[in-house]
Amino acid sequence: MRFRKPRLHQSGNPVKGSYILASSREIRFAAGNYDRAKPLVIDPVVQFVTYIGGRGFDTVYGVTVDPSGNILLTGFSSSANLFPPGVNRPQTELSGFVMKLNPTATAVLYVSYLGGGGAFMGSPPWGIASDAQGNAYVAGGTASADFPTTPGAFRTTLAGSGTSDAYLAKINPTGTALVYSTLLGGSQNDYGVGVALDPTGNAYIVGTTLSTDFPTTAGVPRRAPAFPPPTVLSPSSTPPAPPWCIRPTWEATAAPKPSG
Repeated sequence: MRFRKPRLHQSGNPVKGSYILASSREIRFAAGNYDRAKPLVIDPVVQFVTYIGGRGFDTVYGVTVDPSGNILLTGFSSSANLFPPGVNRPQTELSGFVMKLNPTATAVLYVSYLGGGGAFMGSPPWGIASDAQGNAYVAGGTASADFPTTPGAFRTTLAGSGTSDAYLAKINPTGTALVYSTLLGGSQNDYGVGVALDPTGNAYIVGTTLSTDFPTTAGVPRRAPAFPPPTVLSPSSTPPAPPWCIRPTWEATAAPKPSG
């Protein structure tokens, strides 16, 4: 769903108005001068609304737009008919995906799976961002030993045995190849839940960790968790959901390749 600037009017006369981002989960209306003794009409203008999904369970965890206004989505799907012919859908109940729509949401520019197999929890994608060239950056967590990574990446194999690592993947503008993909974590469960970029293209990933050996750098405020090591979650356990999303259902994914 996309909204344009709201229309405000009172007794047929237009009133200046706009949206205000009050917090990460709250949007408010701002109104100009009007007669507070009379009703004020606010009409949010919906530019478009569209469904994303098929005959199964489908959900979106992250959304952003690229410089051209194209819409990038990431989430989970159990629908065999969500993806076009030729895309190799893994034989799993839920599969992580990345999708790119045109600015009016009238056409799918690409849709791709991102994940690995062999793990019940799979590779849930939670955060997505775009750079000036239209590359997509996806953050999530994976317990799949065959999650796709690229040569020379910070980490190309899982740090623990039977646990999850965070991941960060960069996908080219057409969705046909990984520019880079790396794992990040320690010996316990780690998850990436958000990603952002700076003007020079550096990527910043945020998430959660239960690892006392999570890789840190010298000079940072804290290099070890502030809590005692808790009971280790198994790969089939549901980790704490981030505060801005509905708790996801975690299942396995496969087909470790973005494809056009």
